[in-house]
Amino acid sequence: MEQKVWVRTKGSNLYPNTYIILVGPPGIGKSAILSVSERILRVVPDLYVSPSSLTTASMIDTLTMAQRKIMYPTFIQFNSLQVVASELGVFLPAYDATFMNTLQKLYDKEPYEERRRTGKVNHVKIDSPNLSILGGTTPSYLNSFLPEGAWDQGFTSRTIFVYSGQSVYTPIFPDNEGEFELLEHLYIDLLHDLKVIHEMYGKFAWTKEAADTITEWDKAGLPPVPEHGKLAHYNSRRLAHAIKLCMIAAMSRGSMTIDLIDFQMAQIGRA
Repeated sequence: MEQKVWVRTKGSNLYPNTYIILVGPPGIGKSAILSVSERILRVVPDLYVSPSSLTTASMIDTLTMAQRKIMYPTFIQFNSLQVVASELGVFLPAYDATFMNTLQKLYDKEPYEERRRTGKVNHVKIDSPNLSILGGTTPSYLNSFLPEGAWDQGFTSRTIFVYSGQSVYTPIFPDNEGEFELLEHLYIDLLHDLKVIHEMYGKFAWTKEAADTITEWDKAGLPPVPEHGKLAHYNSRRLAHAIKLCMIAAMSRGSMTIDLIDFQMAQIGRA
């Protein structure tokens, strides 16, 4: 969705880029899901998918090359990159403060500029960056990767961690001979839907019911509020996360109008 769709809220545009990390024990299928996701994203036209392993400099160089120039009702230009990291340890092998701070800045779509002493490119400037991350990891790696103080910093507050410890059994020899064909049809349908979504453009509208409901939820303090101390800074971004998920839910229906069902999906994960 890049920077082609947005919600106007509190005087500025909010775009639906997200940092989402799937968290669970080894062997429950995170890598399989993310591998299929990457396979689909890589064949969507004009969508730039990042290499798995990057330094700060190479990420910026890759984002610089991922330039989008689009003529809709008006001409828009931005740089957009999708990161799919089935193993978060490959994308983030160690906690590097410079790299993490750069991820924070790119998430907020702040203009990025740097000058280098060495290399072929000495001056890098990105006026309108867009970065999304979809990754997977285990609780043990996450615990060892993030130092205690990192929970008070910006990366974790900008990231949605989705945990599941449930393992889904997959038969070694499926009884249904048409299962492979069914999966291929599902892949084709998902790719078609993503291509349609990728072409959508404009500002989201809200139904009155959806707008009234999320407003009342905001006024009430966004209950229920997580009480764990490490989530204090995440709590301050819960409304923005919810609005982004509302946009994603609406677009999954092929709509540019956020309805109550989209807010319910964003708020509790189900209609």
